[in-house]
Amino acid sequence: MEQRIAIPADQNELLAAMAEAGDSARFLASGTDLFTNPGRLREEGVRWIDLSQVEQLRRIEAEGESLVVGAMTTFREIASSPEVRCFGTALAEAARQVGSVQIRNRATIGGNVANASPAADSLPPLFAFGATVRTRTPGGGSRSLPIAECIAGPGSSAFAPGELIESFAIPRRGNRRSAFAKLGSRRTVSIARLSLVVVHDAEAGDAGPCRLFVGAVGSAPVEVRPVGGATAFDLGGDEEGLEEQIFHCCSQTICNAIPGRSSLPYKREAVRGLVWELVARMKGGDAR
Repeated sequence: MEQRIAIPADQNELLAAMAEAGDSARFLASGTDLFTNPGRLREEGVRWIDLSQVEQLRRIEAEGESLVVGAMTTFREIASSPEVRCFGTALAEAARQVGSVQIRNRATIGGNVANASPAADSLPPLFAFGATVRTRTPGGGSRSLPIAECIAGPGSSAFAPGELIESFAIPRRGNRRSAFAKLGSRRTVSIARLSLVVVHDAEAGDAGPCRLFVGAVGSAPVEVRPVGGATAFDLGGDEEGLEEQIFHCCSQTICNAIPGRSSLPYKREAVRGLVWELVARMKGGDAR
């Protein structure tokens, strides 16, 4: 079966291609996930649009109180961006651990979110930062929605048919520190079995509230809540006591997220290593 792919040269041609394709439009970013399942390329009634030439979707820049990352920005560009390292350190660290060098040179943040893999490295930091996703509809309209509303299930995003991810807006806060840690089957080029992000409001110095999200424990990252109804952990106090408190809550969060899953016994214990790493970095001042 013949399959045609539109290759718009800029945003105007992209909007025209979207209007023509309507709800049947599907978007090709880098293809690093799509090409592992080539059957999707032969899906009937689908009109593919290659985004590789649309430079307007590939940017990292400040807009008001937000840092905006275009959907076609590669993980290599995110990992090496001074702006992302300053205002979204955990995202830069997650980008640096995506696949191999070759994958990071091609894979995009938009494709990673659209693919909606539970192991997606970009999702936990985007959830932790409260990022907003900006999209374009086939009719030319636009909308913004919280990242938490973009995942419908494992491997399934909540975007409408033909809806394009344009960019991600991350609130810029100069007093925010964050860090990302990941556990895979090997040290490099590994899909996450478990990931953890911590975001700390550094206004109160080394103490102050911090929030954590655990990834790869279901369709979307899950926030780790302290016991007793508090909304955030307090980074103050002794390091060992804080590690035990966060580990207990992380372990309970994982139990609640994947009850009965064969990987549960491993993950609820393995998260201890990620907690140790991130708490030590936060308490030791190694995190920005």
